[in-house]
Amino acid sequence: MIKLKKILNEANGHHSSDIAYHIAELEVRNSIKKYGLDPNKYKLTDRTTHGNYIYVFLDYDEALGYARIYNDFLRYQEESQKEFDVWQVNVKGLKLIKDFTLNTGDDPRKDSAYITHSPIDKKRLKLIKTIE
Repeated sequence: MIKLKKILNEANGHHSSDIAYHIAELEVRNSIKKYGLDPNKYKLTDRTTHGNYIYVFLDYDEALGYARIYNDFLRYQEESQKEFDVWQVNVKGLKLIKDFTLNTGDDPRKDSAYITHSPIDKKRLKLIKTIE
């Protein structure tokens, strides 16, 4: 019963962390620094915004795993690699929706992907790492 309650809470946007991580291509760094995470302010790609919303991971390692998986995809599909920024995101008070489709690992219990339809202000962001 407790596990079911946790799943329902997550599905309704309730999360237990105030910190999350977003992975973005290096090309949009200046836009993110200027506008925050707002897909209306930079060229939309499926990669950067994962559709019409912004994704975040509550688990840092899962965020890095997403960047690695995506880079492997690029290497195979486009024969290129990209650099990615890892942004720490203060998600306190934000409405996040559980994304059950974006599990980057083998352990379904570690699925920490969420999405939001609202732009995230630059004051909530901190660039913490660049992955080459």
